[in-house]
Amino acid sequence: MMLGLSLATLRHRMAAFVGAFVALFCAAAMVCGCGTLLVTGLTSTVRPERYAAAPIVVSGDRNVHAIEKQGNGKTKEKTKPIADHAWVPADLAERIKALPSVRAVATEVTFPVLLPGGPSSESWGHGWESAPLAGLTLAAGRAPSAPDEVVVDAATAARAHLSLGATTPARTASGTLAVRVVGVTAQGFGSQAAVFFAPDRARQLAGHDGLVSAIGVFPAAPSAAADIRALLATAPTVSAAPTVSAAPTVSGGPTVSGDPTAPGTPTVPAAVVSTGDDRGTVEFTDAANAQVRLISMGAVLAGTSLLVALLVVVGTFGLSIQQRQREIAVLRAVGATGRQVRKMIGGEALVVGLAAGALGAVAGLPLGGWLHERFVALDVIPANLPVVLSPFPVLVAAAATLLSGWAAARISARRATAIKPVEALGEAELKPARPSWTRIGFGVLATAGAVVLTALLTVLHTDAASTPVCFNAVLLWCTALSLLGPVVVRGATAVLGLPLRVSRVGGYLAAHNLRAGAHRLSSVVNPLTLLIAMACTILFTATTVDHAAGAQRQRGNTADFVVGPASRRPPRRRSPPSPVCGR
Repeated sequence: MMLGLSLATLRHRMAAFVGAFVALFCAAAMVCGCGTLLVTGLTSTVRPERYAAAPIVVSGDRNVHAIEKQGNGKTKEKTKPIADHAWVPADLAERIKALPSVRAVATEVTFPVLLPGGPSSESWGHGWESAPLAGLTLAAGRAPSAPDEVVVDAATAARAHLSLGATTPARTASGTLAVRVVGVTAQGFGSQAAVFFAPDRARQLAGHDGLVSAIGVFPAAPSAAADIRALLATAPTVSAAPTVSAAPTVSGGPTVSGDPTAPGTPTVPAAVVSTGDDRGTVEFTDAANAQVRLISMGAVLAGTSLLVALLVVVGTFGLSIQQRQREIAVLRAVGATGRQVRKMIGGEALVVGLAAGALGAVAGLPLGGWLHERFVALDVIPANLPVVLSPFPVLVAAAATLLSGWAAARISARRATAIKPVEALGEAELKPARPSWTRIGFGVLATAGAVVLTALLTVLHTDAASTPVCFNAVLLWCTALSLLGPVVVRGATAVLGLPLRVSRVGGYLAAHNLRAGAHRLSSVVNPLTLLIAMACTILFTATTVDHAAGAQRQRGNTADFVVGPASRRPPRRRSPPSPVCGR
């Protein structure tokens, strides 16, 4: 019976539930879109590009492992990544090639090279001997042989407008070089630029004598990976004291020395073997961080969207119940119990939530793909980390939206269904009471806490410290407004209603109606305030951090003093005397 009454109510009060439907639809779309990013970060893998043709890649371990001693004689191993590429001995390639299960090997050295018109990041130089790792072939030209000759991949050639015989400057760690393009590959890379030098020249520019950044292995038998791991297990493990230097060692990690078994001493394995999707993380060092960023951003944005939608729906249903206060009071007076009224209101929320959740969850899939494209365009994640479309975010978004709408409606109806029928009839005719002193007291405390956190933000200068304080300050301000809503709205309408009073009829009545219905207006103002505050915080936090980082870079690039060769200043020219005009 109550379900039929809920459907009839929706049919005759369609406009009252439009706000709840829009809020739940947007929440479902955002939860599904952000859930798609979350699933992508959890399950997606970075596809290899330069190592796509090599089934096995041997490289240095990019992590420093430390064993820390804890209480009760227990030890804990910690792993910290290093920022630079990890290198392995070049002679390891010959030892791997000698294995019966290995058909061929190819080595690679990697160093940064920037070309005019090319990408500002992920632009690397290599030796031409590493071309088989990606299965590259020449579409035009020949392999480089002279120190100033290079081969570029097809995508880089098109982007930088390079062709055979073109001469271009190349910025490297050794300085800016003038190079000539003698070849262009038939294949191109989508996430990086590759500039291939002659092998000897590439090793010279890399600056690591006797070391290579990776060894690609082409197996002759399925047991090649296991045989290589067994070979590496017999190699000595380099270890060191906690002091870390910038010079690479044979293990590819920081220089270390000391007892590897002593607690607190980092140990760096000589090399690691990667196969399958693990080759992508070897090639793209920031792949793991990109996945973590996707997981954190997806979870934060989805949770924030659901929270905002919940509060918006609470306000919408609260306003609807206030407008239907007489109707609910009559239902209570004719014998409807509080439980039956809650079922009716909950049924209305379930119908609205089911329709909005289903449509919004389906719309969230293309939204997730669009968000992924934007993050790629902003260089937040690599382009070769593909988006994963899964039914799991759709189901979670629909279920979360449905439950959130139902919970919001039950919360809004708790007052109207808890009082006695006679009191409900009386409250429907009486002017609403002012907020209690307890509510006002908690509102003042929330305001004081928000002021303290806002003042604290002016002395915090690190992203890790200011981000949680910023979000907590926003939540405290919104909580304070929710508690003091009727008081703040009444004062705001008294001030902002002054221009309305210029009109002696319509404006005068509108101003007094807003002031008299401040409790209803606050039900709309509170969720809108939270929505705008959270959206502005998320949008402007990133721009503020970027602006501060740019200002710091600008200050760092400007020297306070300049030290140069001593030179005698030229004699200061004396200005001619000014003519005297009269006495």
